[in-house]
Amino acid sequence: MKKVKSYLKYYSNFTMPSIIFGICFILSKRINIFKVSSDKISTLMDVSASLAGVLLTILTIYLAVPQNKPKKERLRSSYHEYIYLSNILTGIILFFLSIAIWIFLDAATLSTLFFLSGIANMAIATYYTFYLIKLL
Repeated sequence: MKKVKSYLKYYSNFTMPSIIFGICFILSKRINIFKVSSDKISTLMDVSASLAGVLLTILTIYLAVPQNKPKKERLRSSYHEYIYLSNILTGIILFFLSIAIWIFLDAATLSTLFFLSGIANMAIATYYTFYLIKLL
């Protein structure tokens, strides 16, 4: 069980958004829950752009904080830094992908699914932000 938990943590940048995407995709096919009007989807894309900006800000804050060398090495050896940075990068990519799908494909449901997947990375990045601030 501990191996599964550590595997999920290490690959959380891919597994959590995939789980969210899969569950929401099944819900959208069965219940048609993500039928969104054009006004609401444009608002959702505004929020998506704002959250991508928040993730960029979180990344900037992390890179600007003075680093304690032994603590930094401990973060690298325990792979927490990799998990943190990969979740931030994946979240930014998912939010921008959501916006690109909305602009070029005009697929509101698919855009909403990528937005919700980005929210999963946002939650993990926020958790690690508070964890690392406490540690550093």
